[in-house]
Amino acid sequence: MHDKTVIIGLSVAVLLAIALFIGTVGRVVYSIAHLYLRERKPKRQFRHSEFGVFTSDGDLWRCEFKGDGRELRFVIGGTEDRPSQRLLVKAQSILGRFAAVEQRANEFLRSRVTEVRDATLDFYLLTITDETCPDDFTFEFIDPSAESRTWRVEFVGGEPRHTGFDD
Repeated sequence: MHDKTVIIGLSVAVLLAIALFIGTVGRVVYSIAHLYLRERKPKRQFRHSEFGVFTSDGDLWRCEFKGDGRELRFVIGGTEDRPSQRLLVKAQSILGRFAAVEQRANEFLRSRVTEVRDATLDFYLLTITDETCPDDFTFEFIDPSAESRTWRVEFVGGEPRHTGFDD
């Protein structure tokens, strides 16, 4: 009788171990497949009459267009379906007076960061993501001689307030 109990207990333990192993392998395979399929999903597109094509793989929409005599990049917040209309209007306003806003950002950055006072800074990206505060946006610049660092000027309420960088 005692031998049967041990055999049954060991059988149950082996079955549980097998089930646990199969469950773990299944979760790993599912995770890999999910990641693979998510990465392969085509980016969504949105066509704007002035800016052209926006692309997105989430709720941030990217666009490059010819403005102010050069290629300009910007990122706009929105939903899974489209960029925010309110932020698009703000982008049109900023890009309509781009040279003046860029100059303010550039001067603010140079006045705060000695490292870039004499550097050649090129515009890199405009980011407007918060629909509740469309007057909060970020200008990013790169120094072509030191492209590993991106310099930021954060505007709050339409005024330059903070600087920072990303390596």
